[in-house]
Amino acid sequence: MSMLNNSCKKSGNVPEVHYKTLKVLEKKTNLPVAGATVKIYKAIDIGYGVFREGPILGTLTTDKDGKFKFDSELGVNYAIATHNKYWAGSSGGSDMFGSYPFGNIYLAPVGYTKIHLKKINTYLSGLLLTVKVSEDPSPPFDPGSWLSFNQPADTTILMMSYGNTNYIINWYFIDGLGNTVATETGGQIPGYYVNRFDTVSVEINY
Repeated sequence: MSMLNNSCKKSGNVPEVHYKTLKVLEKKTNLPVAGATVKIYKAIDIGYGVFREGPILGTLTTDKDGKFKFDSELGVNYAIATHNKYWAGSSGGSDMFGSYPFGNIYLAPVGYTKIHLKKINTYLSGLLLTVKVSEDPSPPFDPGSWLSFNQPADTTILMMSYGNTNYIINWYFIDGLGNTVATETGGQIPGYYVNRFDTVSVEINY
């Protein structure tokens, strides 16, 4: 009987795990992102105000409510979330400017802009046609996304965008050094909206 009592006491001393629960949510809509992969870390100070990811403390998957949980005693302060329908996102971490808040992770859904390019005018040879896709309005310090081409006669390109976002397209010509050539006329596709996971088609006749 004494042995049984001792056994019970030992099993009762197993430390209780205190979990911290966070969510992965869709940016702007706050919809839960189920099935996202979340890697959790403890950021390490390597000196001179430089921080890097420490060893992975765990790889988790969000549930139907976008939730993931981990042992609060692990000291997790940085996490990266990925999903095949979303741009990767993170929360927490540190850099030379200090530590960032560690909490829910917000992912922007992927969207696409399909651009049909057709040459209908004549331009100086050697110049590159540049197509720039930018958010509208454009966030500070965001250069947008651009591609340059050797004046294609007729082609279609697909550019990844953020879903649930307004965009504008500017097209113009650059020389071999990357300088904009103001003497050649460019143009603009006015504002259009890309829904989450959707593809918007536009035409540029240049």
